[in-house]
Amino acid sequence: MARSGDLGGAKREIEAIQALRSALQKSDQSYWADRSEEQMLAVSAWVALAEAPATRRSNSCAPQPTAKTAASSTWRCENRLYPMRELLAELLDRNGAGGSSAPRVPAALKENPNRYRGLYGAAKAAQAAGDRRMAADYFCEARRAVQERDTVRPELAGAKAYLAQL
Repeated sequence: MARSGDLGGAKREIEAIQALRSALQKSDQSYWADRSEEQMLAVSAWVALAEAPATRRSNSCAPQPTAKTAASSTWRCENRLYPMRELLAELLDRNGAGGSSAPRVPAALKENPNRYRGLYGAAKAAQAAGDRRMAADYFCEARRAVQERDTVRPELAGAKAYLAQL
């Protein structure tokens, strides 16, 4: 919900996940409690990213929450629904630091090959780092990963525009 701008809904999700995590811990389900914690941290990172600009406007002297901080501590934790390395790359890209996610790309793609979001994120990171050839290669791979799907992906318009410039 936070990625789509529904911060209130995202905060309710965090509370629900906290309750679920607590119940899982009480039931001696530590593995699932840990997975719930990863989900909660992922949602919290998106909330932090969304709230950071508003926080800067309201009080420029206050410490700034950043998505990078929230996700950096968890990027090594594997989230089966959304790999944390992909999440971190997307958060860095949205936070204007996409080039700094480039070193994480090979590991993320090795662990989770042919994922559309991973390939698209790799293309954006390469583009931000100024590597036009690698960006083009990843954009092509991302396009191939979804070409058989009957879904509209708005990111592909950007990928097609980038490839048309080459």
